[in-house]
Order: sequence, then structure tokens, then C-alpha cells
Amino acid sequence: MRALGTVIDMPEDGVSPNEYYVGLLDYYDHWKTIDSRLQPHHNQLSPLAWTIGHDIVHMATYIHEILARNTPEGMWDGASLVTISAMTEGFLVTCRSCCDAIGQALSYVACAKPGQAPTDGLRALSDWAEKNPGRVHSEVLKVLSGDLDWFWKLRTIRDYIVHLDADANIFTDREQYYLWVHSSRSGWITREPLLPLLARKLTGLTSLANEAAGIINRIINMPVDSSKLRLTMQSPLHRESVSATHCARGSHRPRCVGTEDLVGGLTLEVKPKYVAVKARTHDAGG
Repeated sequence: MRALGTVIDMPEDGVSPNEYYVGLLDYYDHWKTIDSRLQPHHNQLSPLAWTIGHDIVHMATYIHEILARNTPEGMWDGASLVTISAMTEGFLVTCRSCCDAIGQALSYVACAKPGQAPTDGLRALSDWAEKNPGRVHSEVLKVLSGDLDWFWKLRTIRDYIVHLDADANIFTDREQYYLWVHSSRSGWITREPLLPLLARKLTGLTSLANEAAGIINRIINMPVDSSKLRLTMQSPLHRESVSATHCARGSHRPRCVGTEDLVGGLTLEVKPKYVAVKARTHDAGG
């Protein structure tokens, strides 16, 4: 994550278009002095916050490369299809990995005693909670029993690409890109417009991460002044950095193309600047 972005303090004026915030980043605490109030949870939650920030930066990088080719000229370039295919696979695999990190964070507070819930991902935790609802904290059970349809579809596509015999085939009608995933064993897995699919997955991920953070904060009594402090940011390695914030809200069209707005008013937007990264330190006990 150091190469592509980092976690920093929340600026006083809030999140800029070149920054991204989700609640689970608040547990990142790898400074020289660890906040003593979060010390009991540091080993479990801080590495997961780092992983989530790392994955978000990589997803933004994949989206950046896709949007850079989402132009009339790019749609006539056959090489763009190969690159977008690779970037799409990277996005889907990373998004799935990030979901597992969120699942591991939820498993930390899923039961009254730590270590009872599975820690090997969101699917395992969901399956275990369904079989053992009486052992799961009510708030955690509620989120695991909620609308995770976007995740199960993501998991299906990712698993066919990674473990079975499918590829992320990209096609274009010169107006937009489409993802076609086909298995010789099972037939068509999906055929749908690409950018709305990616936007839905990122929005689902963001919503789940924020909901999980709210639950964890209440269970561990997260100090109020430790919330909304950290951000993950795109790096100066890009000529332009992706505004991940606008993937989850806003109604502007992508700056680099003239396509229609994405599903549900979601937008993937390219911004022509970056923000320098910095770190902070804690005072002992503060």
C-alpha cells in the first residue's frame, strides 16, 4: 500500500475527491506508539484495516486502467479488451479478498468469547452463523442475514475465473464494455455491462464495511475521537487518480467518456491530481 497509497489523518475539511473513507480503516494503528485504548484489539483489527486499505487502493488502480480505455478510440483498439479483461479479473479477485477481510473483522466480535467464530472469510462466517444463530451477536447476525446478494454473485464469478475454467471476456459494441463469463461445464455465468457491475460491487463492499465498523465500534466501545481519522489514497504514481468516493455517490458522468450514468446514479470518475501521503503518531494513552 505504500507504493499506491496510505492511511492518514482525516483532514479538517473532510474527504476530498482524491481520498476514500470506510469505517474499518479506523482500526489502523501501526504508528510508533499504539493508542492505549485500542491496544486490546490491535493485533486482531489493525492488520485487517491495513488489508482493506491495501485492497481499496488496488481496486481503484484497476478501475483507473479500465476508465483510461473507456473512450471511443479505446473501444476500437483490440489491445484494450485484453488489458480490461486482466484489470477486471484483478478487481473481482481483490474485491472478494477485501470481503473476506471484512468477514474476519466481524468474526472478532461475532461471539461473546473470541475465537469461536470462523476467521477464514465472509462465506465461512455467514454459513456458520446460519447454522448457529444462537451463538452469534444479534447485530452481527443481522448484517450476515441481510442483503448480501451482490457478494454471492461476486463470489460465483470470481470462483469460476480463479478455480474453474472461465475467463473474464470483454466485448464492446463501441458504446460500452461488457463482461461475458462462460464455463464449458455450466454455461453462461454472466453477460452484462462492465462498469455498472464494478460499481455495484464496490458500493456493496463499502456499505458492508461501514455497517461492520458501526457494529464493531459499539461492541468494543470504540473511542469517539478515534473514529473517521484514517484514509486510503491513490498515489502519485498515476497521472490521474481514481475518485473512489464518487463510485459510491454522485451523479456526474465519467469525465473521460460520454456514456450514460452507471446503475443507481453511481459514477466512476477520474480526477487529474493526487494528494501527498503522511502519517501520524499517538501520544501514549491518547
